Amino acid sequence: MVSISILIKNILTSCLSLLLIVAVIEILLQLMPFVSHAPETISINMDQPIKRYKVHDEFVYAKGRFGDIVQKHKTNELGFNTPISFIKDKPTHCM
Repeated sequence: MVSISILIKNILTSCLSLLLIVAVIEILLQLMPFVSHAPETISINMDQPIKRYKVHDEFVYAKGRFGDIVQKHKTNELGFNTPISFIKDKPTHCM
């Protein structure tokens, strides 16, 4: 019969090994160039009902099977994810 102390020791060793493996994988993924950075959003209320991002926020978006397509984006002065600059009281261009 297995003693309780050996059983507890085996369970703790297994948990610590699993924790170490997860920590190493997390560190490796943080060092990879394809880790994405999500843009910060501005809060939505009755005055601003449209979801927008923080003004002039630079963020990275990676896609592809191994993150091989890395795209850098920057929001415009109104917080939209587009390179087009929208200025108030000025007509916009249709595309």
